Amino acid sequence: QGIKDIATVAAGYCKETERSKSMYEITEQPFDTYEAYKNTMDQAVGDTVQNIVKIGYLLKVARDTGILQESGYTTMRDFAQAEYNIDASMASRFIGINDRYSVDGNSMMLDEKYKGYETSKLAEMLTLPDAIIEEIPPEMKRDEIREIKGQLKEEEKTSDIEVLIEKCETEPSDDSDLAAVLKQAIEENYEMFK
Repeated sequence: QGIKDIATVAAGYCKETERSKSMYEITEQPFDTYEAYKNTMDQAVGDTVQNIVKIGYLLKVARDTGILQESGYTTMRDFAQAEYNIDASMASRFIGINDRYSVDGNSMMLDEKYKGYETSKLAEMLTLPDAIIEEIPPEMKRDEIREIKGQLKEEEKTSDIEVLIEKCETEPSDDSDLAAVLKQAIEENYEMFK
């Protein structure tokens, strides 16, 4: 008898779960075509990027002006965290996106040349030089942008010996730098040179 009651309760629970689950599912397709759906989605993503640029600008207003004086907040970070749960890192990223991608670097509007980029891609490109950003199309995947950043970092790394070689090739020298490096290497590895 007890097992039968448990089974009845479980069956009722499953039906209730199915009913509440269907309340959150879209049962009719609201778009006539994929193209209409894609256009709506593109608009929503574009609105998101535009809003991030606008938020970055408004955070700069809070940071750079006295607008917060009557609010009780002493810093933009305190305000952003308390009112919108935007932590310091996110606030910095929004401000960076505004600085880099808004019209004239200081407005609420996204510069036309960055329309079509997703927010995550713009954030990823923040540290790249302008010349490289200009070559990155909106369709490029974020992982590909990260790969470019990694390659750039590797290219920027130079060893001490490369710096000395370049210096020797471009500047006449009395070989004192090279001599100093060789002397240090010999002193550090004296046993090997005996």
